[in-house]
Amino acid sequence: KWGDWHSKLQYQSLQEDATLDIFPDSDAFGGKTGIKGWELIVSFGLSKKTTLSFDYYMMEDMLDSDLTNTIFQTDLSVTF
Repeated sequence: KWGDWHSKLQYQSLQEDATLDIFPDSDAFGGKTGIKGWELIVSFGLSKKTTLSFDYYMMEDMLDSDLTNTIFQTDLSVTF
């Protein structure tokens, strides 16, 4: 409903070749392994069946800390 909100902050560390490249989160550095960083999600209820969410990734390569990846996404979810 209007005004309900939810937030999530998570730290991720996925070692090089720790899993098959088809399994990691594709938004976190393009689904690559050998990365670490933060993800922040904030969701806000616009109505009983509508939610607006903001998702922010701040990742870096474990082998080369100069390689970073920052993504900001916005999602509007409507259920019916």
